This record gives sequence, structure tokens and C-alpha cells, in this order.
Amino acid sequence: MSAAVEIFAGQGLHHLPLEFPLAAGGGLPSGLLAYELEGNPHGPVVVIQGGISSGRHVASSSLDPTPGWWEAMVGPERAIDTRHVRVLATDWLGGTGASSGPANWGRDEVFPLISSHDQARAIARLLDHLGIERLERFIGASYGGMVALAFAEQFPERLLGAVAISA
Repeated sequence: MSAAVEIFAGQGLHHLPLEFPLAAGGGLPSGLLAYELEGNPHGPVVVIQGGISSGRHVASSSLDPTPGWWEAMVGPERAIDTRHVRVLATDWLGGTGASSGPANWGRDEVFPLISSHDQARAIARLLDHLGIERLERFIGASYGGMVALAFAEQFPERLLGAVAISA
């Protein structure tokens, strides 16, 4: 099964390694991680991840004016001010967005189990791809908070601080 994916300016699809290893064993073959990067192109990077129902579109911008899932917190003159920072968010592996998940799996076997540590490693691969060595912050709510904690555990040298909300 294949599905069309609409990608706007500031968004992309990152190809993970051919066989991305998973914490539960096995791997995710030919995985894709969908992302959006918005804000000051010269500012420090803040990763924002919400719960399992959130996605890569955190807030409206000049590139995509549709409201995002954290509109009240992210944008010019808001708590996370995109005039000063770049905001990076992804769709979850195994979720319903444009990242690899059950809806676009197209295989006979069941979609593999993805852990918060797997999500954190996928985000680290995306950061490598984008040439981002270190994050100003990793902010996560709910499942995103668990991924923020997993990222801090696995990649402490790449992170100035983490915020885990209701994780």
C-alpha cells in the first residue's frame, strides 16, 4: 500500500539507514522520518514533540499558515519565539503522520514495535542529516517527554537542556 504525502516548504522526509535497528529487536527497513523546521535560520534549535496524536506541524508560519497543535506556545512573541530560535518537530515512527507507520507500511507482517529510545535515535539521525550538532532544548509533552528523556540519556553531549511535561 502506498499513500501520497503532502510536504510544504520547511518540511521534509529523512531516510533512515536501510535497516534501522530497534530496541525490541529486529529493525525498521527503509524507514522515513517526516519533519518540519521553522524559525530563525541562524538561531539555536529547539526540538518540540507532543503526545502520540501530535505531529510535525507545531505552529503556523509564513511557510504553512494553518494552525499547529501548540499554536498558543510557539511563534513570534510567544513563549518559544521563532524570531529567535528554530523549532524542529517530527511525525512519530509508527504513528499516523508521514513518517513510517502502519498506514503506509505496505508489507504483510505487522509494523514493528517502536520505543521512545528508537524515536530519540531517529531524531539524532535527522539532526546529523540537517547538520545540527547540538540542541538548545528538547521539549516534550506526554510521549514526547519520554522521547526527550531518552534523547538526554543517549545523547547528553548534544543537548543543553530538556523539558519533560507530563511524561
